[in-house]
Formats: sequence, structure tokens, C-alpha cells
Amino acid sequence: MVDDQKLVADGLVRLLAQEPGIEEVRGAGSVAEARDRARELAPCVVVTDWQLPDGDGVAVTDAVREVSPENRVLVLADLADAGAVGAALAAGCDGFVTRDRGLDELVHGVGAVSEGEAVLSPAAASVLARDHRTRERADSPVLTARELEIVDGLARGLTNRAIAEELYLSVHTVRNHVQRICRRLGARTRLEVVMIAARQGLIQLASGA
Repeated sequence: MVDDQKLVADGLVRLLAQEPGIEEVRGAGSVAEARDRARELAPCVVVTDWQLPDGDGVAVTDAVREVSPENRVLVLADLADAGAVGAALAAGCDGFVTRDRGLDELVHGVGAVSEGEAVLSPAAASVLARDHRTRERADSPVLTARELEIVDGLARGLTNRAIAEELYLSVHTVRNHVQRICRRLGARTRLEVVMIAARQGLIQLASGA
């Protein structure tokens, strides 16, 4: 848990440590300390505040993956703005959630990214949609109706299994669809799929609270 506000960080460390399925939680207060912790502990998930004294969430992502490439990174921010969300996704962060969603949302995010899923809070999805409306619509690649249903599921934060159950497909089929969608949109991650699809008007994202 990377946060330079020690009181906040200590509180979140204690709360997360009580959650079933989370074995151990440690704190860090800067990008440099996050790098040292990652080298020492090789954590499964790094949860980081967006703005730190010596950098931001992008710097944390680069720093921890330099020493522990398998790290999953979840950004926990006070607010979502298009610049921060876009920068986080471009840097390869696995999720972006806002503090207003509460502890349950954070715990869900930690669990999801630890399983290789992508997480985007409603507030973060909303700013991407608003950002799209301020841009000229680019030529959109053609996605099939089924692929658009898959993208809609990704935008709602569903796992492959949840999408499969909703659409009466196998998990393997959904995984193949996601891979094809990534290739068509030029995306590297599920979050980038959502970001690109929103910007190009392929999907409408819920406004969220």
C-alpha cells in the first residue's frame, strides 16, 4: 500500500490485512520506498496513491516492475480525471479506482487484479466518456455485435467468467474474443480496450457516482 499520508496508509494496511484471502500487507510512502518493498517482498498487488512526493502512479508502476515484473498495480486516487486515468492505462496499470467507492470496492479491485483482471471504477469510466465527447470522433474499427457485447462487459468490470455466464458462452470463447478485440483496437490490456472503445464511440460508459 503506497501512500505518503501515513495515517491513511496505516489504516488501509490494517483494514486490508483483515480481509480473507489477503495474506500480508505492507506500507510504503514514496516511489523509492515502493521500489525497495517490491524488491524485498515481490508482492502480488501494489495499491498506490496517484500523487506521491517523488512521482505519480506511473512512476510507481515503472519502479516496482523494474524489480518485480509480475507485480499487478492498482491506482487508488482521490479523484479521477482523464489525464490521470489515461496516463495510468497507457503505463500498464491494471486498475484505477477512486476512494469514494469505499473499502469494499478496493478489496474487490485487489482481488480482481490479483487474478489478472482489469478494474475501472465508474468514476474513472465516466471521465473517459466525457473526455471522448471533447474530441473529434476518429474512424472506428469495425467490431461485431458479439465483440461489442464483450467490450460492454469489460467496461462494467466483469471477469471473463462473468461475461461468459451472461452471454451463455464458454470462458475459452470469451478469452479468444478479448484477444481478437485487443488486436483490432491496438490495445495491450483490457483497460486499454475500454479506453479506446469509449474514445471511438464504440460503447457508452455509465456515468457512475
